[in-house]
Amino acid sequence: MEKATLPGAIRDAALELHPAESIVLAISSDIAGPAEYGTEWLVVTDAHVLVFPQAATEPRHDLAFADIESIKAEGSVGAGAVLVTTAAGSYRLIAYTDARSDDFHKTVDGIRALKEGEGLEAHHTTSDRKRCEQCGRAIPEDMRACPYCLKHHKALLRIFSFSRPYTWQILGIFVISSLSTVAALLVPYMSKLFIDFVFRADSTTGGFPYADWHLWCVGAIFVAYALQSFFAGWQERLSGVIGFKTVYDVRSAIYARLQELSLTFFDKRHTGSIMARVNQDTAELQRLLVDFIPISLESLLSLIGVGILLFIVSWRLTLFVILPIVGTIAFLRLIIPIIRAMFHRYFHRRSRLSALVNDSLSGIRVVKAFGQENLEVNKFRRTSEVYRDSGIDLVKRWSIYHPFMHFLIMLGAVLVWLVGGRLVFRGADAPGGMSIGDVVAYSGYLMMFYRPVFMLTRMSQMITNALAAAERVFDIIDTTPDIQDDPDAIEMPSIDGHIVLDNITFGYNKHQPVVKGLSLDIAANEMVGLVGKSGAGKSTLINLISRLYDVDKGAIRVDDIDVCRIRQNDLRQHIGVVLQETFLFSGTIMENISYAKPDATKEEVIAAAAAAHAHEFISRKPDGYDTLVGERGSHLSGGEKQRIAIARAILRDPRILILDEATSSVDVQTEEKIQQALATLTKGRTTIAIAHRLATLRNCNRLVVIDEGEIIETGTHAELMQTEGHFSKLVQSQEALSAIVAVEG
Repeated sequence: MEKATLPGAIRDAALELHPAESIVLAISSDIAGPAEYGTEWLVVTDAHVLVFPQAATEPRHDLAFADIESIKAEGSVGAGAVLVTTAAGSYRLIAYTDARSDDFHKTVDGIRALKEGEGLEAHHTTSDRKRCEQCGRAIPEDMRACPYCLKHHKALLRIFSFSRPYTWQILGIFVISSLSTVAALLVPYMSKLFIDFVFRADSTTGGFPYADWHLWCVGAIFVAYALQSFFAGWQERLSGVIGFKTVYDVRSAIYARLQELSLTFFDKRHTGSIMARVNQDTAELQRLLVDFIPISLESLLSLIGVGILLFIVSWRLTLFVILPIVGTIAFLRLIIPIIRAMFHRYFHRRSRLSALVNDSLSGIRVVKAFGQENLEVNKFRRTSEVYRDSGIDLVKRWSIYHPFMHFLIMLGAVLVWLVGGRLVFRGADAPGGMSIGDVVAYSGYLMMFYRPVFMLTRMSQMITNALAAAERVFDIIDTTPDIQDDPDAIEMPSIDGHIVLDNITFGYNKHQPVVKGLSLDIAANEMVGLVGKSGAGKSTLINLISRLYDVDKGAIRVDDIDVCRIRQNDLRQHIGVVLQETFLFSGTIMENISYAKPDATKEEVIAAAAAAHAHEFISRKPDGYDTLVGERGSHLSGGEKQRIAIARAILRDPRILILDEATSSVDVQTEEKIQQALATLTKGRTTIAIAHRLATLRNCNRLVVIDEGEIIETGTHAELMQTEGHFSKLVQSQEALSAIVAVEG
């Protein structure tokens, strides 16, 4: 795994101990002792496992494959260890932090494969935690690429690619900026005319021979300022429209991608962090588009136009003035990587704060119920302090850089009066000489030249900020869903509902499987009940059948076709689900029931609600089906939400019906009514039901008892009760508990 970085002394020592073998795996730990960070090496040869302590060439452990009875990587709080069992006993080989957990699990898998005479596979030698090939830094888990080594001009071009539909408007901004720049160039030249001609008296007569020019020059200045103001307003309007439209397109693209991404993406990220990218990061892009595009266009045109005039007025003086600008550019190239890294740290801490706020507000009822408001406030303050400090560090650093750049640029103004004054002393008629009007005009043009430079240096912080935000936004847009349709995916407009789980293994963490080698054949139109304690893997099976996740091993087939080869939309179109955790969207009851079938008529919705025994309580509400349910259905009781969810599934009329604790939140009387409705609903369709109230599964054709991801019993309710096995004990325990509750009641 890290064979290329294995120290030469350790490599030589391992090969000297086993000269007939070669090193096939090597990995470094980040814990060197019981309670200290450091580096130790686990080295695997063709037939031995060796562990070298930090900076040592004598192995602490040297085990032959034949002596190893078992080996595993086991996690703990914040750390883990490779544990080995031999005839002499069990002990720890090497320890590591959570950051290296995945690597060591893969290495242990590789050792097992070698021990059993199998070849190494790709996943034994690669890590899910990526490192940048250029700088070697670990890539943050919520990013696909290294934020320190990204090509930021590509991000800028990518932003502008979203503006392509508005090309004509952008060209309009360019034309308007050009006209505004031409108008602005007139003003310094008017200063030259005033000093060298209009206000210059004739030495012999004492009069002003060019006095007639006065009103014309004043009028020219008035027109120039008026045109500048007009063009500025027009440009601001166009750039604002383009900015809002472009950011709308970017937000739409990122939200559409979020809808396409698999659940594994959301399992690894906080909701608040994702919301920060959709809202706050895209807002930074809007600032870039609204402010940067017009200012950069105007600045570029000014730099070109004024630069030409500076050389025309005095090319000698211009060569001196360029020197501070060159120094400023070199300084910018030096500090931008530093500022960029600080912005990435700032954004990361902002995302953590958003995630904390989202968690706290989502669980506000729990917070209130346990009286933990002060705890939440303290957590917020700690996280907010870190966020605040990163912002303060950013401001402090910029407060040093920006004034220094300003000073470098202003040195050019000093040079104008130093060198320009010498050229005035030569006389205007002498070669290379300048008049006082030339110096004043040159100074005015120089201020025009420096203004865009000042603006761009001041905006460099905003540009860096926006580009960092853009990279985070595009990181999501470019993310490929883990679960995708094959190019030749099969369309299934209709199905029979025959489901086969063929020796499937799956774990949300691949090294800790939840389902282990499970096989199950569910006939079309059969009703199967899944039974087992919490965490046994029942809900996971439902997620796998719906292809919310893909199995690690084995296959799931519907009508003898692997679900990986069926179009996801077609597969899920035939599946109706009532989940254990009922979720209702903010909106009306009508909208929540019709979510399963947006084109359903009102009559169809009411019929589905009646079948779920929800119509009665809905009709009693003042607004009926137009009643707002509140956020997550907060205006409804648990039983009411459950029945609306059941009505939603009934309206879909699926071939495969999945009931995950469908009656867990209703009272006994309501449950009895719903059971009658479900008895009608389940006829003629494949049904998979999960319930902790085992008595509710009596009508199932077959019960499947699952324990720790494996099937341990199958049969009808009566058959399993007669065997007096695991299921029978569960039923007896529930009956005893119910009797106790009844007596206490």
